[in-house]
Amino acid sequence: MLSFSSLFAIDETKARADGLKMPLVNIVDELLLMPLIRWQAAQIYQHFDNYFVPDTLTLCSILVRLTGLACLFYDAEPQFLPGVGRRAKRLIAGASFMVGYYFDCFDGYYARKYNKCTMFGCWLDHLNDITMCGAYFVLALRKKMWLSAALMAIMLVFVVNQVLLEEEAFGNHTEFFNLVTRLAAPFRLFRTSAFMRYFGTSSWFLVVACALALE
Repeated sequence: MLSFSSLFAIDETKARADGLKMPLVNIVDELLLMPLIRWQAAQIYQHFDNYFVPDTLTLCSILVRLTGLACLFYDAEPQFLPGVGRRAKRLIAGASFMVGYYFDCFDGYYARKYNKCTMFGCWLDHLNDITMCGAYFVLALRKKMWLSAALMAIMLVFVVNQVLLEEEAFGNHTEFFNLVTRLAAPFRLFRTSAFMRYFGTSSWFLVVACALALE
């Protein structure tokens, strides 16, 4: 029987070379995210590792995303952030969507590279992804931001395909992954990772962030 804790069981394959899920193939990761994440992770490990847990980064991701959601929800309310106009609030929402994703990438990288994976951290990371991205999608629909909502729906399909390819590449057969594989079967479009170069998760997060900011 599938228990709640087993859904987020830590698989040994999570401790992957250099903290990466797969070799760098996405252009946004390669040029923007990973150079900064690697440098910051090395600094934290060198100076603060004894006092640092990756869950701190997950909490930063949650707080940043909540800030963006608040700006989007109250974008037409002058009482919220007085002096900040509607356009500026949407710019903050878009930036928060991307910065939150940056912290989301950072926590997993640090945990894998420096062997700090925990059950709670894995659970918190999944919960952050599902609830926050879902909230952005629902709010975009409520605000009639059709382009942003459509791009998020398309992004989900590509993200699911990338996750499946990543986990298969490392032979991950946890109960959680097996459940996701069964649920995601109707959305399986790709059997190779070639699409990830330009249409991987990070590319889509950047595109959606721009749409949220500009729509």
